[in-house]
Amino acid sequence: MKSLIVLCALLLPSVTFANPRGQIKDNISRLARRVEIDVIDSEISNEELRKVQMQLTQALRALSGQDGSDYGQCLDFVLPIYQARYGSNTAIEKSKELCRSVSDTRVLEFIYNQLKSTNTTTTALSRAAEYSDDSVLGKVRIIEFAFDKHSSQYTTTSAIRKSVENARELEVGSMSCIRRFYSTHASRYSASTAMNKTVETCKEN
Repeated sequence: MKSLIVLCALLLPSVTFANPRGQIKDNISRLARRVEIDVIDSEISNEELRKVQMQLTQALRALSGQDGSDYGQCLDFVLPIYQARYGSNTAIEKSKELCRSVSDTRVLEFIYNQLKSTNTTTTALSRAAEYSDDSVLGKVRIIEFAFDKHSSQYTTTSAIRKSVENARELEVGSMSCIRRFYSTHASRYSASTAMNKTVETCKEN
């Protein structure tokens, strides 16, 4: 347990700034691979695993430039939407409740903006929040790219669902892989199928 906690702590942006930037990134990558190996044989309790998961999520937020402020960003986005529908006290409580479940406000905003055309604003917000969990943290660009492909063949609701499913199967840094291989698949398949084929390709890399 202690080794995992130490690794998580090192992933946070408190690394020594005396090291060159490239070396720091290499160190973080090595630590991430070590966590991936150590967790397989770990015998710590579920509660301790959840703590490690939370620390790794915080580290990922820091690396994505969110730096732990996403809850506040979520409130700033959500509160005006609820205020247009409810009284101030209810709007505040609903905003706080929803934002506790949101891991990435950028994902929330994107999905909400797609869904609001076919749903009430509050329904669109609730559905967007359901998709904006830890599994899509830092993956808004993947979702945007995938949605553009799926929406050419499916309804907005289905395209969002498929895009989130794609994002959940990929790592955060998969956009370069997606851009590299999508056009090759698109030369043989429809946009939506090509996107799914690309996900399968990038999962293997």
